[in-house]
Amino acid sequence: MSRLLDPALLVLLSACASSGSTPRGAAPGAPPTVRSTSSGLAVRLAVDSVRSTTVFQAPLDSVWSRLPAVYEALDIPVEVTDPRTWTFGNRRFTGRNLAGKRTIDLVYCGHEGAGPSAVRAMLVRLSIVSALKRLASGDTELTTEVTGTSTPMDGTSTAATRCVSNGELEQRIADALNAHLGLPNREET
Repeated sequence: MSRLLDPALLVLLSACASSGSTPRGAAPGAPPTVRSTSSGLAVRLAVDSVRSTTVFQAPLDSVWSRLPAVYEALDIPVEVTDPRTWTFGNRRFTGRNLAGKRTIDLVYCGHEGAGPSAVRAMLVRLSIVSALKRLASGDTELTTEVTGTSTPMDGTSTAATRCVSNGELEQRIADALNAHLGLPNREET
């Protein structure tokens, strides 16, 4: 019976995927995809990660020296500081709160609609990393990427679900850095 339902389900999901509206949790500009696999269907609602890039009209050394204060203000403990690659951040963040919000509110982990009790029972692990690049103009490019996984803490599964940023944390890092630099409006790409 389940094999009989697969084609019908494929048609239904394909219609939803091509409806033109992006579902909650999908990355901006990334349409959902549905593909058939040997074990059924694979539905992908979002890309694995979204990188946020901002250009600051300030020298790289000046931007680099202000990143620690920005991360501290947003309650992000720093474990990665590499001045050779201009990389800064935390690849193993597991705090329940981040930047004054619940961590789970800053990412999409496939739990949307599961209810508050299900969300509280998730352990979210994030990688929050910013990288700087010196531009020929003398400006500095900041690229921040937030990725992660969530796993149920109730023991029902050990499988991790990928988490995708909703973009708010990357924006808050860029805004805080801009404020620390005392600069006017930024150019976003």
